[in-house]
Amino acid sequence: MRAIKYLIPVFLLYFISCSEKGDQYVELRLGDFLVENSAVSMKLISDGATEKYSLNYSDLTSYYKIKPGVYQIQVVVHEKVILEKKIGFAAGGKFTLFIYGLLSENQVVNQTTTSSQLHSIVSGAEARTANGYLPQMRLLDDHYEGGKTTAQMRWVNLVPFEKSFTAEASLDSDINFGTTAYGNDHASQKFDIGTYSVIWRSKSSPIKLLEMSQALDKQTLYTFFLIPEIQGKTGDLKVVTGESSKTNKE
Repeated sequence: MRAIKYLIPVFLLYFISCSEKGDQYVELRLGDFLVENSAVSMKLISDGATEKYSLNYSDLTSYYKIKPGVYQIQVVVHEKVILEKKIGFAAGGKFTLFIYGLLSENQVVNQTTTSSQLHSIVSGAEARTANGYLPQMRLLDDHYEGGKTTAQMRWVNLVPFEKSFTAEASLDSDINFGTTAYGNDHASQKFDIGTYSVIWRSKSSPIKLLEMSQALDKQTLYTFFLIPEIQGKTGDLKVVTGESSKTNKE
């Protein structure tokens, strides 16, 4: 397994270098779910060039088109780098790169998220730990992998201090939508087209904490980021929804 871990970046770079299609690119959107009122700067550094994006809490951008390659990603808050990671993006990739967690009073670069090694995700997402709720950076693969007439939904638990949430989706009947610990995502599930009610509860309580309605279109992946509502009462939740449609729907 250890050998496979280090071979993945090698193969990734191989496919990047062998790509002969000049019009190929990577689709990347950015999300700021760091529980912080101040604006966050995300920098993508490659070949000496820097692209800088400013985000506020709960922002999820549309997809940017970037060149394939290896990027140094930096997250800057209050003019201080708090996260840094090297990521390789292959041509044709479609990803969400987002940050989450809580800033400490004397924040330094989170060593758990820092690596001099090439970091890559080819499918799904990494296994995560709470890591003391320190700021972390994650990458999700946004490719739709469902059927021609269905949709997919998944959700990510980004609510600090709450161990786990459970969710259900309802159309004509209730469908178990999984239980997920902090920092993790519930794997994509296939759903028929329709308008669903999605409900979240604490794993330890039957009380409904949040309910939302979502209409599903075919060949589209819906990602729900469950985060704290920092403008409301303590304990309030909100959902930021990202959609990723299959190119050239059949």
